[in-house]
Amino acid sequence: MATTRFNANILAAAGRLKDRRTDPSATGDANMRFSSDRLADYQNKAIKDIIVQQYGQLGPKFADVFPELIRTFSPLTTDVTGIVALPMDCWKVIEASKWDKSQYYYAFKEDPLSVENNKDGLIVPAVDAVYWYQQYRELHVLPAAAYTVAIRYLMHPADLLVQISVGTNGKWSNNPLACSYSASLRLFVGNMTPLSFSIDDVGKVAVLRSSNAVYYCRIAAVVNGTTVALTGEGLPAASIPVGDLCEFLVADNGNLYTDIPLSPLWDSLIVSKMVEYGMMDAKHMMQ
Repeated sequence: MATTRFNANILAAAGRLKDRRTDPSATGDANMRFSSDRLADYQNKAIKDIIVQQYGQLGPKFADVFPELIRTFSPLTTDVTGIVALPMDCWKVIEASKWDKSQYYYAFKEDPLSVENNKDGLIVPAVDAVYWYQQYRELHVLPAAAYTVAIRYLMHPADLLVQISVGTNGKWSNNPLACSYSASLRLFVGNMTPLSFSIDDVGKVAVLRSSNAVYYCRIAAVVNGTTVALTGEGLPAASIPVGDLCEFLVADNGNLYTDIPLSPLWDSLIVSKMVEYGMMDAKHMMQ
């Protein structure tokens, strides 16, 4: 059994709920009121609740308290209308700039719709005064044009799972003559074994190796069965041509993080919230 904080918090919360289990996985569910899946759900909810509550309280200072939740992504290429889909783990964009940081873009403080319809005389987007706003899963940049953008954003962590073992199934490519990587587009191209890329691979952990250099990343989007877009802060700065890329491995655990992305200082509050959710459910069970 892999030892993670996520697993440990399940055992701690179960103990406080009078379910003294020693196995956080479904294997230990026998004679327990609270299943492993239910406790994992409590914990994922607690993590998200803490993030949302703290963001509401801290505002602009949130990034100083939770640096582990801040991510960067570059390049993002918009269409000719200035719109591009955001990374899968993006919750809220903090800032946007030209991909090489030579020009920072202004965030809209007012209703962007009035600006787009030329009804706001105070804000006039221009080549030397570019503005941006976030609309759900998209970044909108004005004036409308094609941009190559770098963003800094708050991450919204994916749901975690009980880690039964460190190992996981996956897919791989170890044929240098069938693989390549584009640094400008952050695209990997290769024939995978035993299965081609699919939409289910979005969000999965990937490891790319070229000679002695190893890069840890995540699949941001699947272009087709042989091509994926990657995200991560340590990807190669230069493209890797066919013949030089040694291996590309994809793990099937589905998350870049196999453990809680918050500081361990928050674990006691996470457990307390888990117990709170469990007691609320227990009352409903007794009715």
